[in-house]
Amino acid sequence: AIALLNQHPRPQLAEAGGGGEKETRSFLAQMIPPPPEAVQGTGAPGSVQELVDRLPLERKVAQLFLIGFDGTDDTAPVFATLKRTDYGGVVLGRQNYTDPAQVAALADGISATAQKVRHVSPFVMAVQEGGGDSAFPDLPPAEPAAKVGSPAKAGKQALASGKALKAVGVNGVLGPVLDIGTTGSPVEARAYSDSPDEVVAYAQTTAEGYQKAGIIAAPEHFPGLGAANQSPAVGPASVGLTLAELEHRDVLPFAAAAQAEVPAMVIGNASYVTDDFVTPASQSRALIEGVLRKRLGYTGLAIADDLSTPAVTAVQSVPDAAIESIRAGADMVYISGTRGDQEAAYLAVLNSARRGEISSTRLNQAALRVLTAKERAGLIR
Repeated sequence: AIALLNQHPRPQLAEAGGGGEKETRSFLAQMIPPPPEAVQGTGAPGSVQELVDRLPLERKVAQLFLIGFDGTDDTAPVFATLKRTDYGGVVLGRQNYTDPAQVAALADGISATAQKVRHVSPFVMAVQEGGGDSAFPDLPPAEPAAKVGSPAKAGKQALASGKALKAVGVNGVLGPVLDIGTTGSPVEARAYSDSPDEVVAYAQTTAEGYQKAGIIAAPEHFPGLGAANQSPAVGPASVGLTLAELEHRDVLPFAAAAQAEVPAMVIGNASYVTDDFVTPASQSRALIEGVLRKRLGYTGLAIADDLSTPAVTAVQSVPDAAIESIRAGADMVYISGTRGDQEAAYLAVLNSARRGEISSTRLNQAALRVLTAKERAGLIR
């Protein structure tokens, strides 16, 4: 167990309406006191704040999108898209990869395209978990997290993977997976361990490894998929744990990641008791604002996991999901495809902002977090 965590008891959440009794602060509140969150002001770099203020609405909204695409070179349709729309970033997958030299040329072309049209430098991200869950099978880590064996080794692998990714032009990873891999869990094969304390240690060492490599890491899938009834990639998924149970188990690795100041986190697409098992976490104000922001005190970038996944599309359209995710507190939304869904979602969020359904305060807050993370990654100087 991590010494820091062992220093604190794990009390149950105080019940609402306690008849005047003193409220018991949760373990997470004790571990990471929630700081005041400034949408604007001294907490944000002045140059980034000025950029947020300067960007026209169309480009500000576009910065909130991560998109996937098909193609392996500069003939891919995404290049025309990036010339036209100042998207916040792209996510590379196996469909974009043949070998390290090829993907390096692809990533360089994406960044160069944005530079030529004077757009903000994009995130170029990938999923690189090891084993069969890596976009680039030729690059480290060679083995999945479940087979790493120790937090120290995991940290070294994160450093090696980060360096390899940076060498081919990738500046961010959607990972590592911080879910608790209970037996029969849909994420069991991708999870580091079934022990919360071991996953906490894993969160700390991998965060340090990616930071040393100069790579943006976005641990997933907050607030945890370890107890989900099925994978969101299959269909609507629910996690039958109370909020108190989540805070004393599944949320702990994300609390450790927040304390390690990871620049981003991915919000999963399962549903929880906080929203009557109806609303995915990626669209839940209770989980994003209530738990991630207030309980954990996390002020970094919150990314809604792939809105093209069946857990989302089975119950609503991708454009509607994008609007609800941004309104709930997500700063970016990832849409792996199709191009039609991506463009429709962008226009839906843009029109929602124009009508005031997404407030200018919420939009500026999200854009500020995106651009602050880009500055941290060296994409804005």
